[in-house]
Amino acid sequence: MPPDQERLAGWHERPTGRSMQVTGHGVGKARRRVLTVGLGVGVPLLVVLCALGGWRLYVAILVSRLSSADFDSRRSAAWYLGRTGDPRAVTALIDASGDPDRRVRDAALMALGHIGGPRAIERLRAALRDEDDIVRMHAYEALDMVSVPQEMVPGLIAEVDRGDTRTRTEAAWLLSKAHDEKALEALLAFAHDKNMTVRWHVFKGLTKYADQRVMEIFLAAARDKDPKVQVMAAETLMTYTDPYMVEWLAADWRVGRRALSPDQFRALLRKAQPQVVEALARSWTRGNAFRRGRVVEALGRFKDPVAVSALVAALEDRHEFVREKAAYALKESGDRQAVPALIAALKDEDCYVRNFSAWALGEIRDRRAIEPLSALLSDHVEHVRKRAAWALTRITGENFGEDRGRRH
Repeated sequence: MPPDQERLAGWHERPTGRSMQVTGHGVGKARRRVLTVGLGVGVPLLVVLCALGGWRLYVAILVSRLSSADFDSRRSAAWYLGRTGDPRAVTALIDASGDPDRRVRDAALMALGHIGGPRAIERLRAALRDEDDIVRMHAYEALDMVSVPQEMVPGLIAEVDRGDTRTRTEAAWLLSKAHDEKALEALLAFAHDKNMTVRWHVFKGLTKYADQRVMEIFLAAARDKDPKVQVMAAETLMTYTDPYMVEWLAADWRVGRRALSPDQFRALLRKAQPQVVEALARSWTRGNAFRRGRVVEALGRFKDPVAVSALVAALEDRHEFVREKAAYALKESGDRQAVPALIAALKDEDCYVRNFSAWALGEIRDRRAIEPLSALLSDHVEHVRKRAAWALTRITGENFGEDRGRRH
């Protein structure tokens, strides 16, 4: 039997406990003959199925495979059902999310995340309380993919308003994935919530909207007495420091009576730049190395004395990742204020810090860096030697070879 036919063996048999059942009687003998002949002569499976009945038949066959005795067939069917995005598969996938095999359950949960919708979301929320750590992890990942439909927004608002701590946090997370005027008004109302996790989800949700009230909330939070609130504000403000992110979000921001056009929002950002830089500069020392590095990277997008001062300080951070980000960011500033710190960083133990510092000095073109860069021509790392030679050429106009320091 050809492989495609073998995979579909028994596809017309009636499964039990599943929706969208496909039976031999329902499909018809003629269609089954076409399917068999088509597969027999090597026509691709999807082309044959589309000819017979389009996506509906394709989805129905996948649903029927969720009843297969072979766990690999069930898992594969769940995976492909998720990629179809067909809401008619939700009931079957909900059933499959209780499959005895963990791999099938995981595939079904992820498929529900791809398809979304109220019933899929409720099943995924229930899976967050599963005893199995892996099931909970996949449920979380799946929920992170969903887009919350408008009909769920009122219920989520009620849960944030009156639920217990866990329910409120979960509902705030989902509410942040909605995108309509009711969700915006609710997020604005919950922006001062006492629960920090609720407030964090609210802040993340607000970054989807180009509304002056949103910017006012973030800037006020950046001056909050609580350092945790300051950090949250800085995290959310970083979304607006990336020009590509602003461009990408602009098309999706037209929500609410007070929504701003992309050009209006960019003008608001330019006006608020000193406060944004101040917020980032105040918070870059907090959190783990990855977070500090991200804030430093965001500061590098501003040619601002406050930002440069923070980047100079970051060159002495205890973690090389942060120092690398600071050195790289300073090459964009062109500010001579950073030259002494960059010269000192040429002796850093991390080769990438030395490389980026040499790069920054080459961009700034300050002659104070000539002697320290010349010493770097003898560095034991090749790409550092090359960068030092390039920087010296930029500063002096002379042609420096990477091995010049070694020869002399």
